[in-house]
Amino acid sequence: MSDMTGQRSIRGWQKLANFFGVVGYILLALEWVWVAALYLPLLMDNKIFQEYILPQDKAISNDTVAMNEPSLLLTIVAVTVSLIVIVTTAIILVKLPLKFAKSSHKIIKQTAEAGIPIFTRHQKITKKKRKLLTARIALWLKVSLAIIPLFSLVGVYYIEPPVPLDVYMIVSLFLSFSVLIIFLLQYVVAYLKKIPSENLL
Repeated sequence: MSDMTGQRSIRGWQKLANFFGVVGYILLALEWVWVAALYLPLLMDNKIFQEYILPQDKAISNDTVAMNEPSLLLTIVAVTVSLIVIVTTAIILVKLPLKFAKSSHKIIKQTAEAGIPIFTRHQKITKKKRKLLTARIALWLKVSLAIIPLFSLVGVYYIEPPVPLDVYMIVSLFLSFSVLIIFLLQYVVAYLKKIPSENLL
């Protein structure tokens, strides 16, 4: 009985740690989107982008289209489709954060594993050391991805941001430190409760 209670407790702490992981990945994505917003005006002013990416103005036909009153069947179909879209959207909004976090974790893990030969100088290591090194590289990747956007603050002195300078700097610092704190909480919980690194997001 005590073993089952202990396992439930560990699973509960693991869920808490992974909750921090999900929040951390979402904030990390927001941080990079916020940085991209700074350089968006430059992209919009780029001639190549304007010519090949942005839609070109097209002549609008003046022909009028006869509008008929919608039939009852058409109305029912439209309402049904709308309900399906609403329900589907609600499901996506609930499941999307977890899927996004899992996908982000997978990319981080694969990148960390790909970098192992660089740190080991292509020497063979045990499976245990490989797991430990993968976890450490993944941690440093998260930290780096949270800090690198701060270098974009240098660009605000050369580019006029779409928002006031003070607002941009405050939000950038807030997001960066929030990501670091959230991931720190995740690893603190994992360390205190001895949660294996492979069970973390």
